[in-house]
Parts: sequence; structure tokens; C-alpha cells
Amino acid sequence: MTLAENPRLRQFFLSALYLAQGVPTGFVAIALAAFLAQQGASVAEIAALLAVTWLPWGCKVLYGPVLDRYAGSAMGRRRPWMLVAQGGMALTLCAMLATPGLDETLWLLAAMMFVHNLFGALLDVATDAAAVDLLGVQERGRANGLMWTGKLAGLALGGAGLGTVLAYAGLRPALALMLAFLVLTMLLPLLVRERPGERRLARLAATPAVAGGTPESLRHLLAVVRSL
Repeated sequence: MTLAENPRLRQFFLSALYLAQGVPTGFVAIALAAFLAQQGASVAEIAALLAVTWLPWGCKVLYGPVLDRYAGSAMGRRRPWMLVAQGGMALTLCAMLATPGLDETLWLLAAMMFVHNLFGALLDVATDAAAVDLLGVQERGRANGLMWTGKLAGLALGGAGLGTVLAYAGLRPALALMLAFLVLTMLLPLLVRERPGERRLARLAATPAVAGGTPESLRHLLAVVRSL
């Protein structure tokens, strides 16, 4: 089965990826902020951390032209970007887990969360691009509702669920659980193809599949930027 062929599969796929985006968002905005306040961090320090953490989400428009220009791969138009984004998110979580005393060095925690959210924003743009590519007009309303349901469920899971872990076990176990959840959701873009004829795995430089190749009008990055 592919996303293009199965409406229920693509709605589940997109909703699950929005769930994956909501977990770190809820963790940082709700659980981590409360944890740092309990640890004695000032309001100014927490505000600065949140500002730096959220900065990548304000720059998502810069990702759009790049994703549209480099959308030709034997793996599909959007799946490679999803895997790059989730892989980057996983690597930054691994780096956080390997850094001792991270919750005591707020500037380092903010820098790592900034990099993590650079990849999180990339996942958001790639997921929305896949939705635009694959959803029919009649299913966009329902799919959008399901996707935001997934996002809100992720916010609750990251805020309340990981917040409970954070309160009773500390930062590292909470980050480890978030990493495990992220690796689990990576199975979706890893195993599910966008269209028939695409490969599950291929080199990024491979010849694009016919169905997912880059249109002539989008073969130059400057042309994509001008079209905005």
C-alpha cells in the first residue's frame, strides 16, 4: 500500500507525524519550563530559553523553496526530507543525553533545543508539503482535523506525560523516552511509500521516479522563490 492509493493510510500517516511534532513542543513549552522554574531558574532565563527554542518555527518559509526544488528522489518527493528531519531530531536528543549536567547549563540546553527544533520545523514543512501533494479536495477538511488532533495529543503527551517523568525521574529519562517515541514514529516514513513505483530506500542522488520527479518549472531554486 502507498499513501497515494489509500486515503485512510495517508490520514493516519499525516496525523501520526503531527503527533510526533507535538511531543517535543509540549515537552519544552510546558514540562521543561515548569521544571526549570522549580529548579530555581528566573523568569528571564526561561523566557530566553523558550525564545531561542521557538526561533526555528518562525523561519519555516525558508524551507519551502528548498523542499520544492529538491523534491526528486527514487524514495519519493517528501519522504527523504521527513527522514532527514527525524534523524536530526534523534541525533540532537542523543547529544543531549550524552551531555552531563545539561539542566544546569541553560545556554547549552537552549542551543541544543534550537538545533533540535531546526529539524522539527523541517519535519513540519515536509509533512504539510506531503499533505498538499497527496490529499484530495474532499478529504482536506477531515485530514486537517485529524492532523491537529494528533498535534494536540502530542502536546498533552509531551507536557503532561513527559512532565510527570521529568518531575519524578529527572531530565535524562524524559529525553530518553522522547527519543524512543521519535524512533518509533520514524518507522512510518521509513516503511510507507508515497506513490507506486518508488523505493523504500535509495541513495538521494538516485534517478527520480517518474511520479515523484521534480516538475520543469521547479528545477531552479530561484524560479521557486520567484513563484512565491
